[in-house]
Amino acid sequence: MKTREAVKLFSVVQVAQILGVSTSYVYAQLASGELSRVVELGTSRQKSRVRADDLRSYVARYYSVKEAAEILGVGDQYIYDRIAAGEIQNVVQLGTSKGKQRISSDDLQAFIEARSYG
Repeated sequence: MKTREAVKLFSVVQVAQILGVSTSYVYAQLASGELSRVVELGTSRQKSRVRADDLRSYVARYYSVKEAAEILGVGDQYIYDRIAAGEIQNVVQLGTSKGKQRISSDDLQAFIEARSYG
């Protein structure tokens, strides 16, 4: 008989702590479908749970400024300047520090394509 592995679930508060954001931000991501809500344990939205795999997938869709700079072969400041100029859009702010900014893989790809010739 095959045994099933337990699925790790996180509360909205735990997800907010992991991402360094407010619970309001997590609820907004759940409402928009950006982050999958998997289990409702009761009728209160405080009973929402997010699967660990869904949280990992959500985080994997975003690059840190450092990762984006490494992909482009530039310094971090170049990325911050492009964000400030509005050339890289839809930057997600995880937490309050500048180092917590994340760039979606789609937006980074659009930035690259806008600067590609041929």
